[in-house]
Amino acid sequence: MILDGTFLHRPKSIVVLMDGESNAIISGIYGISENSEKQLIEFLLPLKERGLFPRSCTVDGNPQAIRVLRTLWPDIIIQRCV
Repeated sequence: MILDGTFLHRPKSIVVLMDGESNAIISGIYGISENSEKQLIEFLLPLKERGLFPRSCTVDGNPQAIRVLRTLWPDIIIQRCV
């Protein structure tokens, strides 16, 4: 899976989760801060509770996102994009 965020109107951002194989959008949300661990957990935890168990995730190196991913899925492989 791929997790990325972008700021449209600071301090709010769009955070999107995408299937890396099919390029399908798994989920997305506007109005959170991609730098907030609490908000990222609130976004990702319901997906985990519905059965999302990714093997790996590509991220841009955001330390908060990496921490949240490892908290929710301790065995996940993290790949940083360049």
